[in-house]
This record gives sequence, structure tokens and C-alpha cells, in this order.
Amino acid sequence: MVITAVAEFDPVLRLLDTSCSVAAENDDCDPGTLNACLRQSLPPGTHSISVTSSSPGAAGGYSLRVSCAAPQLPGDCTQDGRLDIADGVCLLGFLFLGKPSELPCDGGRITDPGNILLLDFDGQGTLDLPDAVASCLYLFSDSPPHPFGTACVPIAGCEPKCSG
Repeated sequence: MVITAVAEFDPVLRLLDTSCSVAAENDDCDPGTLNACLRQSLPPGTHSISVTSSSPGAAGGYSLRVSCAAPQLPGDCTQDGRLDIADGVCLLGFLFLGKPSELPCDGGRITDPGNILLLDFDGQGTLDLPDAVASCLYLFSDSPPHPFGTACVPIAGCEPKCSG
């Protein structure tokens, strides 16, 4: 699920847990805009959201948009519904050869949030050589899986490519 705050001011968006503690927070999801967004897998039920300003005294109207994300297999760069060596090669090809020319989610760019969530195998928040290496280490040694695990998860900005 993706929750986006579009505001007349620079918003801070917070997801609160049942004890009203901050479970997730964001104040900038789209460079060049005032939007804030959270990309979270949430269980069914009621959830609390807080919208505040990152600038003291700033005020104005805002709207919240909620969208569901498409199921994806974490690390599946080739979008074939399985994780194999071709996925590490896909990311390496994008990074160093320009082939493929686009990544599978959002606008196909390396900085797109959907691509980062899908392909950030080492969990550092960027897409680079260590992600391709980490996917191969997972496949061929006793290294950990993608931070989202080995089952389908919702990732906003991606087309549905996983059913289980």
C-alpha cells in the first residue's frame, strides 16, 4: 500500500501503531515536490496516519491518496516470476551496459521507489553493484534473502508479476 500526502506545505507523514508510536515516517518521496509518502505492507484493519508540517508554523490544505501495490517477487529484475542468476545479470546489465534500458517498475529509473524496493537486495536503499552480488550470494551460498523475503509482496509502481 502506498499512502501519499499532497499538500500546500512540506508535510511529514507518519504511520502510527496501536500505541500511537511512530511505526514509519516520511517527509519527501518525490524530489521537487512537497509530497510525502509511505510504502508499507499493512494488515487488514484500521490504521492511524498523522500529517504535520516539517516547517514550524506552516499550514495549508492537504489530501491523502491511498493505493494498493502490485504483487512482486523481491529481486525479480527479469519479471519472469522466479529468482535466479538472470536477475543479478539483469541489474548488472542495467548498471554497466545500459541493457536493459529500463528497470521494471515506475518509470524504469534506478531512483524510482518501486525499483529500489524490488531490487535493493542488500537493503541499503540504493541500487548498485552490491545488490547484484547479494542476489547471487543468496542463490549460491548461505547468504540471506532479499529484505522482503522470498514470497510475493506488494510493491507500488510495479505491474503485477507474482501470484503466490
